[in-house]
Amino acid sequence: MGFDSTPSSNAQSASEAESSSGGSMLTRRNFGKGAAVAAGVSGAGLGYLWWGSQPTLAVDNPEEWIANSAEITTEDGSVDAVTFGDPDEIEDSGELEDDDDRLIVEWSGFDDDRELTFNILLAGTDGGDGGDWTGGEEPTETTESEELASGTEQVEGTTGSEAFTWEDVFGESEPVSVADHSEIDLSDFEAPGDGETTVRELEATLEVVVPEQGDLTVTETATATITVTNQEADLEIGGQGTFEIESDEEVADEGGD
Repeated sequence: MGFDSTPSSNAQSASEAESSSGGSMLTRRNFGKGAAVAAGVSGAGLGYLWWGSQPTLAVDNPEEWIANSAEITTEDGSVDAVTFGDPDEIEDSGELEDDDDRLIVEWSGFDDDRELTFNILLAGTDGGDGGDWTGGEEPTETTESEELASGTEQVEGTTGSEAFTWEDVFGESEPVSVADHSEIDLSDFEAPGDGETTVRELEATLEVVVPEQGDLTVTETATATITVTNQEADLEIGGQGTFEIESDEEVADEGGD
């Protein structure tokens, strides 16, 4: 099933849709000397709830939305922040284009205009290099899934499709800070030694609920891979699907703090 890149008042019913799988994508980051960072994600492409004549709700490639939103701030292999939010170039959902990072939600069979509730949950997994997560009272190989952001958006019409940014949904451009998870410490991502690389995996879950439509819910989970390498200075910019910077001077993130 294809999705329009801009909001539309008409959409095919979910009973006619086919599931699609999105490829891994990497995203931007802001850091200084001796650090290379990558963030990737994988997961199911399209989630549906209910079929036939029942109300339906679907989200298009949520794992790509999560992947493009990951940002890591690091210097000399230490990690100052791991966040999820809008890329710097996105300012207004009304100006979104096909290749912009956005979440597309489709619905049909609603009784009236409805408010959607969006929740983002994160958990530390034993994937990547493994190792303990050390933010809690005791180190642990995996963590519980914790809700780190919640927001609402109104949709109009009984059937439709609309694109959202993180700021649309959560009221701020970078609403999710991994450091807010009670069992995760930012030092868990660090690569302290020269030439060392640390790979950790986070399980990111997007939950969309329609309380006034019988708590109609769609839930999609993706794996975000965070890689930090402490290495000698270099500068590289890859093609689509990769973006990597290594530098002996601080690289400014013009859209960040």
